[in-house]
Amino acid sequence: MESFTYPTLADTNHFRVLTLECGRGDDPIKCHLDVLHTQDAARGQYEAVSYAWGSSVRSSYILCHNERLQVTSTLRIALAHLRSDTHARKLWIDQICINQGDLRERSAQVPIMGTIYRCAARVVVWLGEKDDTSDAALTFASDLCHNLSLYSSVHRKDQLGLSDLGRRIDGTDFILPAEQSPDWTGLARLLNREWFQRLWVVQEAALNPNTIVCCGSSQVPWSVFIQLSMHLDRQSPLISLLTVDGKIVPGLHLAGSLIGFGHTQDARDVLKMIVVFSKQLVTDPRDRIYAILSLVDDSKGGSVTANYELDIRNVYTSFAHQCIENGYGLNVLHYVETGDARQSPDVPSWVPDWRIRPHARELGTEYISREIFSASQSKPATFEFGPQGETLLLKGRMLGTQESHGILFPTVPFIDENLHVQEFKSQSSMINFFDTSMQFARSCHYPTQESANEILCHTFSRDYYRVAYPAKDGLASAVDLLNLYRESIRDGVEILRKYFATPEDSWIRRRFYDTSSLRVRLWWLLHLNHIIRRAEERPDIAENSQAISTLFAANLRGNRIVTTTMGFLANVPSQSIAGDEIWVLYGCKTPFILRQTPRGHLLIGECFVHGIMYGEAIEQEMGVESDVVLI
Repeated sequence: MESFTYPTLADTNHFRVLTLECGRGDDPIKCHLDVLHTQDAARGQYEAVSYAWGSSVRSSYILCHNERLQVTSTLRIALAHLRSDTHARKLWIDQICINQGDLRERSAQVPIMGTIYRCAARVVVWLGEKDDTSDAALTFASDLCHNLSLYSSVHRKDQLGLSDLGRRIDGTDFILPAEQSPDWTGLARLLNREWFQRLWVVQEAALNPNTIVCCGSSQVPWSVFIQLSMHLDRQSPLISLLTVDGKIVPGLHLAGSLIGFGHTQDARDVLKMIVVFSKQLVTDPRDRIYAILSLVDDSKGGSVTANYELDIRNVYTSFAHQCIENGYGLNVLHYVETGDARQSPDVPSWVPDWRIRPHARELGTEYISREIFSASQSKPATFEFGPQGETLLLKGRMLGTQESHGILFPTVPFIDENLHVQEFKSQSSMINFFDTSMQFARSCHYPTQESANEILCHTFSRDYYRVAYPAKDGLASAVDLLNLYRESIRDGVEILRKYFATPEDSWIRRRFYDTSSLRVRLWWLLHLNHIIRRAEERPDIAENSQAISTLFAANLRGNRIVTTTMGFLANVPSQSIAGDEIWVLYGCKTPFILRQTPRGHLLIGECFVHGIMYGEAIEQEMGVESDVVLI
C-alpha cells in the first residue's frame, strides 16, 4: 500500500479538515482530507482536537484516502476513541491536517491556528485513555466545583481549611473528602497529565468558549477546571491536597492562568503572556513565541510570524527587534533573565532568552507595579540596531562599578542539606549574609541620613515594602520585619547548635533527625519561639509574619548584595562580578549591570540600587553620560 502524499495548499488562507469515517473496535481507522478557506471556518463545520503528542515518533498508521499515513501512537488511540459508530466526524487535528514535514507549510499554518480553534464548532480536549481513577476524578472535579461555588456564594470571605476535611460543606449536602481520600489523589493525578503541561494547549483551550475535556469515554466542560481553580485559589488551604512532588499540579496552574483571559490588560501584552505561561513545555524553543502570538491582540509585537526555517538566535533576536521598534521600547531589556541559568552564547546578551524559565523577570513588575521605578525619569530611549540587528546602541549614564563580588544570598537558608555536626558548626551562611550586608550598609553614606537598617530594607526588598506597607510608616514596619527575620535566624541557629550537641541516640535526635519533614520542623524551631513572643508585643507584625518571605527572600533569591564605587548599596544578579558597571539607560525603569568587553558591553541583568531608582541620577547629573553598545 502506498504512503499518503500531501497535495500543496493553494495559499496561506486555506487549511485542511479531516473527515473521520465511522467504525468500531478493531476496524481500520479511515479518513480523508478536505480543504477549507479561512472565511469558511466561521461556519463551525468541524471540531478542533487538542491533545498532547507524547513521543514524536510516528509508530502507528491510519488510512487517509486509502493510503498509509504514519501517526503517533497517542493520536491513533485518540482517533479510535473519538470516531463515531454510526456517522462520520469532521475534525481539525494538527498532526494530520498540517504537513508537518514541510517547514514552509508549518510556518504558514501556525498563524491561522488561532482562527481555526476560535471558529470551530467545539474544541475537544483529549487527555488520554482512562485509568483506574480518571472517571471518578472527573466526577469529583464537577461535584467539588459545584459545591465550592455554592459555599463561596454565601461565605465570600471565609476559607475552608484542612480542619473542614471529612465534614459537610455548609449550605450543601457535599462532604469534603478526608485528606487521604483517593478523591484528592485521583484528581491530582488527572491534573498532572501531560496535556496540562504543554504550551500549545493554552490557545487551544482559551480561544473557544465551547470546550470539553475527555478522558477515555468520560467528559466534562473545560469551564469546570477554570471555576475549580478560581474557587481553590480562594480556598487556598485546600490547594495543598492537589500537589505532586510538593508542587501544585500543572492543571491548576494552567486553568488559573486562564481565569478572565481576554479581559485583562496583561492578556494583550505578548511579553507578559510569554512569562505567564513559561511553565508550559514545548518541544521546539521557537514555539515559546509562536504559540503565544495567536493569544494576544498586540500590535507592539510587530510583524513577527512563524518561520521554522530560521534558527533560535534569529527568531529571538528578530522578535526583540520588532518589540523594541513597535511600542515596547527598551522595556524588552527588563525581560532578560538575570539568573545563572543564562549561559547560552547563541543569543545576544540584550535579547530575552525565552528558553530559560524566568526567576523574576522585569524587576518592578513581577512583585511591584511597573510604574513604581523611574530610574531614567523622562529621558526618552534612543536606540539604533547594528548590522543584522545583532547589536544595540543606547545612551545612558554610567554610575561607577561594582566594588567586589559582595555577598550572595544563601541558596539553602540556615543550614547545610546534610546536617552534619562539623559542617553545621562551620556553617553560618545566613548569619554571615546579614552581618556582611549590614557592614556594607554602614559603609554607605546617603545624603538622606538613613539608618543602616533602613538602607537594608530598601535593598533587600527592592522597595516592595512600598506595596506591602503603603501607609506612611511602611518603612518602619518593614524594618520591624527585618529585625524579626534576623533575630529568628540567630535564635534558631543557637537552638540547632544545642540540638547537634545532644547525643545521637537521644529522643530529640531520634525524633527530628531521621524524618523526611526535617527541614519543616527546623523552620518552626527557628521561628516559632520568636514569632509567638513578638505576637504578644506587636500583633500587626505577627499578622504579617508571612511577609518575611515575599518581602525579603523572594527579592534576594538568586542575587547578591554589593557596594558600588559611588557609595551605593545594590541588589544585583548573582553572576555579576567586581568591576561590572552600573548604568541608567535612557528609556528604562531600572538600572542595569553591564560588563565591558573588547567588542562592546554584555548586559548581565537589571539591578536595584538604592538611591538612583527614582530619577536621582538624572536630576543630579551623576556619573558620566555616554553611548554604549550592547552585544
